[in-house]
Amino acid sequence: MRIRAALPDLFAALRISAPAAVLGAIVGEFLGGNDNGLGIALVSAQATAQTEKVWAAAFVATALAGVGYAAIATAGRLLTPWAPRR
Repeated sequence: MRIRAALPDLFAALRISAPAAVLGAIVGEFLGGNDNGLGIALVSAQATAQTEKVWAAAFVATALAGVGYAAIATAGRLLTPWAPRR
């Protein structure tokens, strides 16, 4: 019973953490990554003033965060139909 009662709050926490995980991956790639990855591409494009690449990398990061958020929100709605919607 406790797990069932905790599921709506668990999915709310997962919805918050999905975009934060994308940001953490980008920062992690920047600080300790090798030559490939979104974080390295973003910083190198910014350093060489390639505005199009910077915006493309930002758009990809935003899309990944949005897809993660939407997937978890959809799973939460399907798996917790009894929970009130805010």
